[in-house]
Amino acid sequence: MRIARSTAVIVALTVLHTQALADEPPKPSDALLVVGTGADVSQELADDITEAIAFSIAKDTGMSFLPKEVVTAKLDYESPGKPGTCIFNNECLRKVHRALKTRHFIVARLARGGAGYKITVVRVTNTASGDVTAAGDTPNGPSDVINKMRALVTQSLKTPIATFVLSVNEQDAIVEVGGKKVGTGSTTIKVKPGTYRIRVSKKGFVTFEAKLQCTAGQQCIVPVNIIPKQAVVKPPDPPVKTPGADNTPKILKIAGWSTAGVGVAMTIVGVVYGLQASDAQSELDVACATSPCSITADRASELTSQGESGSSIFNGVGITGIVLTVLGAGAAITGHLIKPKTATKSTIDVQPTWAPDGSFFMRARVRF
Repeated sequence: MRIARSTAVIVALTVLHTQALADEPPKPSDALLVVGTGADVSQELADDITEAIAFSIAKDTGMSFLPKEVVTAKLDYESPGKPGTCIFNNECLRKVHRALKTRHFIVARLARGGAGYKITVVRVTNTASGDVTAAGDTPNGPSDVINKMRALVTQSLKTPIATFVLSVNEQDAIVEVGGKKVGTGSTTIKVKPGTYRIRVSKKGFVTFEAKLQCTAGQQCIVPVNIIPKQAVVKPPDPPVKTPGADNTPKILKIAGWSTAGVGVAMTIVGVVYGLQASDAQSELDVACATSPCSITADRASELTSQGESGSSIFNGVGITGIVLTVLGAGAAITGHLIKPKTATKSTIDVQPTWAPDGSFFMRARVRF
């Protein structure tokens, strides 16, 4: 009877323990793979290093690594002599990282370098901005390679990372960080600490752009609310030139230069006749400097007539021409200096309005 009770208790405890294990959330999957590059690297060495490193890192960090066969199948990696191209391309590694849905995705490349080995460890994230690369050399020998590679993997895992959490109201909006598309809608990405340009865009919506800084270990939450373009208030229309707005300066320029031209012509005529009058008067003064005059009375009368006629034309035409020239030139210069007048559109805004007493009326506003 006692044995039966003990057995029942053990079975019950076993069921409860199994149920507790079943209720625990599954650990996120990680990937850690050592690949050889070059026919002079042994595949056996690469496999041994993968198992040793994965066991050591998993023990220290509690990470859960996928079997290496699962990862190599996705990478199209066959052997150090046939490594394929994906292991040398971070974008290809990123696609595998997303396909496997791993939390951490680390690929270590092992190649011969002189008497030893060259090691390059790449930890890819969901964006190029967050990728971490560590490299180093080690002397020949599996133990040295394992120790060096373990140090580089640990270094890549401990490299500080910043996190952008973008909360976007339009789930099909394109999200770009640092000039590269990282997703659509609300997006969480890990990046190296620094300053990045954030851009969220969607056709028909106003694009959001900002330059933001996120420091190591920080989770930077960025709320983004883009709005339709038609919801944006348009600025008022610019002033519109009305027909004839430029007539005044144009008329001043044309009339001014025309008047000045006529004035110059009249001035020239007046000056010519004025000189003739001056010459006649000079000849008359010289001839009559002594008494009696040394010229005949007819010649003296002719010179007198020329002087009076020339003086009259100079006073009537020449002086008038000078005045017209000055006035015309002044009007033309004024026409060049005057800025064209503009007039804005007249608009009427009508808005329905509720009064405090509950009555309804229309309110109009006129702009000239």
